[in-house]
Amino acid sequence: MKKPNFFIIGAPKCGTTSMAAWLETHPQVYISPHKEPHYFSSDIKKTHQITLTEYEQLFSSAKNEKIVIEASTRYLYSQIAIKKIQQYNPDAKFLAMLRNPAEMVISLHNHLYAIGVETEKDLETAWHLQDMRAKGKFINRLCTDPDSLQYGKIASLGKQIEVFFNAVPIENRRVLVFDDLKKDPAGVYQELLSFAGLQPLAPDDYKPRNQSFAFRSRTLTTTIKIMGAAKRQLGFNKSFGILNSLSHYNRKLSAPRPISDSFRRELSEYFMPDVEILARLLNRNFNHWIKQDNHLNEKN
Repeated sequence: MKKPNFFIIGAPKCGTTSMAAWLETHPQVYISPHKEPHYFSSDIKKTHQITLTEYEQLFSSAKNEKIVIEASTRYLYSQIAIKKIQQYNPDAKFLAMLRNPAEMVISLHNHLYAIGVETEKDLETAWHLQDMRAKGKFINRLCTDPDSLQYGKIASLGKQIEVFFNAVPIENRRVLVFDDLKKDPAGVYQELLSFAGLQPLAPDDYKPRNQSFAFRSRTLTTTIKIMGAAKRQLGFNKSFGILNSLSHYNRKLSAPRPISDSFRRELSEYFMPDVEILARLLNRNFNHWIKQDNHLNEKN
């Protein structure tokens, strides 16, 4: 059995789904059919912690592919995942993807609200509930990972990348910035192929995946989540096609709600020290991320 040797470790809402979809079209690439197994981040609470046997079964169909990919966006945030991956496969390569943390928070909140994990439609309200939620209050019963509502910690990417850089040698790591991906997806993709040691082939298109969406019916969303939780409790870990079909039907593209200028400034000030860490580590100027006139309300 082939072990995964290339890990997309996060961060969420930073283009990882698009990149994984493009890579999946390459003939020298195999990607786990089950997205985000989060096997190595056992420090983060999840609905079902898979076993090593279940994890390795995800790659049992890999044949002669040069790169075997596993993508779990909470690995970058996890305190133990990178070390565990290195113990599992010392030759593993890593890809981290970043974006303006304030934009990330906006997009992440929109996503969590859409899938029923977040109950507060207003991001500013949800942001100011973080301290209370850290104490176990104001958490939706369908939220199996309360830490997912700690937007500030999850989007503090500078601290996470600093740990990442200290753990992984430069020849085994790459960091891509969402701004660059939007501006030149083909160039960024081809550079990544070079890092992975793959021949330069292009996908059919560079359309973004996992764009911001909303559900037509939150009642149906809740019903689907309850049915899914019940299925897992009964020991059924395979996907039920009807639930996937209902979820797909219930989705519609929807841009995140705009935020106020005052809250935009609050986010910029909150993330300023962390953005400065990123600027130092990546040797880049991210001043436009923390300016008060930064356009955070653009489509995510």
